[in-house]
Amino acid sequence: MQGEDVDETNPSGWYVPVIVSNGREDKDKAGNPSIVFDCIYHTSVKSRTLCDPEFKIFLVELALQRIEAQTGLSLSRNIATPNIASKGKLLPRTVQIPASLLHISGRGGTATSPSVPASSSSSRAGAGVGAGPGVISSTGASHSTLKSPLIQEIPASGPSNTRPSVSDPQANASAPAIAAPRKPKSGGSLPGLRGILKNAGAPTSNATPAKTPSTSSAAQASTPKPNSVPNQPASSLASKLTTTTSDDGGAAAPLDWSWTKDNTGRLRIEVRVPGLTHALIESSTLDVELRRFTLSVSPTSSFPRRTVDVDLALSDADILSRLPPSQSNTSRVLELKRERDFDVDGARAEWVVGSGVVNIWV
Repeated sequence: MQGEDVDETNPSGWYVPVIVSNGREDKDKAGNPSIVFDCIYHTSVKSRTLCDPEFKIFLVELALQRIEAQTGLSLSRNIATPNIASKGKLLPRTVQIPASLLHISGRGGTATSPSVPASSSSSRAGAGVGAGPGVISSTGASHSTLKSPLIQEIPASGPSNTRPSVSDPQANASAPAIAAPRKPKSGGSLPGLRGILKNAGAPTSNATPAKTPSTSSAAQASTPKPNSVPNQPASSLASKLTTTTSDDGGAAAPLDWSWTKDNTGRLRIEVRVPGLTHALIESSTLDVELRRFTLSVSPTSSFPRRTVDVDLALSDADILSRLPPSQSNTSRVLELKRERDFDVDGARAEWVVGSGVVNIWV
């Protein structure tokens, strides 16, 4: 982690550049006054921070030292990690990179341009508060230099906009059921069903004892129970491992999720988000670590805040203690824990609006 100067005698040296903005006054989520600094790193350091905790601590300390050197402030090292993305309102930033920080082409080469817009992750540090995991991961990052955009919206095939994304073969398998919902059966398909439902609770003098049992069984088979739950996969986990609350103080409904493993050993986590829309996608955040994944959907006027947070680094007892009392098949959580670490660098996610599903490949 110790950087080395790059010069003619040491062309293989390296260091981590960081750009610190001027402090600005703002308020945090609780309304307390804060001083906000933008500490900007290149996006290439993010993957290492997810698998190397010491490197992440090094970047936090580097940011604090640069703020102290630039402003003359003395910052406390009592670092808190609030459960928010940043302090203050996250605004877009345009940064000019000095020529000395650009990549050098070849041995002893020169920079290609005096200054270019930054392709970096903007992280926030509050004076006296420091920064936590959000130092590296930020929604304000610019990826203008990538060959393809980091987030792509795949149009659905066909005239209907409720079909799932065409990039997921399993989602396409269920496309006909989404594009053409099943219509309720009419009275013509089951001759005796309509009369039974219409006159329920009233005596029927014309009904014969021989027809009553068969007609009742047909009605029971065709009418779903109001509290019935569809069959879940073998590894279905119908709850999350942490307790969340909505903004109005009430308990937020847990997100259903399940996981499967294909023949190549790749893990696929499926999170079901009812009523998933483009607006919810833009307000949602996903974080994947070696032994943890978190999906949070911000609340709207018609949708409460919902979060699924699964931390497999906890002990078995801690995991089971955080499950609701009615949770069944708790062994499925432990089965996922026994699997390999998540592939953070190769992780991929897909939001399927029509199906209300978020697929995460790790």
